[in-house]
Amino acid sequence: MRPTPSIPAPLPPATLCGYTVLRSPSPGTFIALADAGREIFLKPLDPDCLLHGQLHPSIKERLARVRELALKSAANLYGVERDSQQGGHGGVFLVWEFIAGEPLETHAQSLHAQQLLSLLREVVLSVDALHQVGIVHGALHARNIIIDPAGRPHLTHISPLLFHDPAVDVAAVSSMIAGLIGQRGDIDPSVSSALAAPASLRELASRLVAADAPQSESVTTDIDGRRRRRRTLILALAVAILGLVAALGFVLFGSHPFGWQ
Repeated sequence: MRPTPSIPAPLPPATLCGYTVLRSPSPGTFIALADAGREIFLKPLDPDCLLHGQLHPSIKERLARVRELALKSAANLYGVERDSQQGGHGGVFLVWEFIAGEPLETHAQSLHAQQLLSLLREVVLSVDALHQVGIVHGALHARNIIIDPAGRPHLTHISPLLFHDPAVDVAAVSSMIAGLIGQRGDIDPSVSSALAAPASLRELASRLVAADAPQSESVTTDIDGRRRRRRTLILALAVAILGLVAALGFVLFGSHPFGWQ
């Protein structure tokens, strides 16, 4: 039987929406070059967001609000642009700020328990800050949260669809945290259970602080224990050496182990 020949992935277009395409991180999405060498992320808009070929009024209003956000913890939406069939793939694209870094999904694997709990608290507070300005993300998962080289989390790809209930994000964050810490051997299972219980974002942030504290105390206690054991070992070794010297002196000098008359 002949092996089925693999079909090569289509090459990304040279240009899209007037931007020079650099690479395609996933099918249908593109990283392109904008003015002044700035990189942007082009993501196709779901056709359901269009009405007779134009942005649905409610979607247009939501995207306008997202574009006005001024949060350091969320990627900026620069606009919505249409690509011509001749110049690229066709369709309508969201033009997002490109955040260089690593998705939380993979970044979490390189962190110690204390570091991960601290970072998750920052993520929770970032989502809460989004809610404070009246925006529900609607598409939160560990791949849509990018950790920049300085270790700061950024919420990316806020859904263009209409989400009004913050509980959607709260449930997504709780599920994400459970998935990230549930399989780790360095976090107490009771911590996972406490974080999985229903809570608001503020309560969840407080629980992460409380969960982080025992981890820190455990590390400190372990270090102190090692220091005490090391001192005990040195003392025991010194006593043993002195005993050995005394015994050797007795053998060599009889009742005057140190040669005294």
